[in-house]
Amino acid sequence: MVFRREARPVPVYIFAMAYIPDNARWYLADIVLELVIEGDSRNVVHTNLLLIEAASPEQAYEKALALARAGEHSYTKPKASKSASCFAAWRT
Repeated sequence: MVFRREARPVPVYIFAMAYIPDNARWYLADIVLELVIEGDSRNVVHTNLLLIEAASPEQAYEKALALARAGEHSYTKPKASKSASCFAAWRT
């Protein structure tokens, strides 16, 4: 089970998508994962750049989202503090 910190407001931005050729097969996704440790006010953030093969931008998005969610995990450290890696955002 993945635990999350208290929800923070996230600004919403609308971006125009870059030109994507009709025959595009490869897409890049920047994934942001936040490592949260129970009882610690600090956190660690990892950004991962993924290369995704897909038939369309929509399929690439779905694959990237699935990979980001698959990267979430939680575990208990030896000192009994619970840790979790949570999908936090896309980086644009």
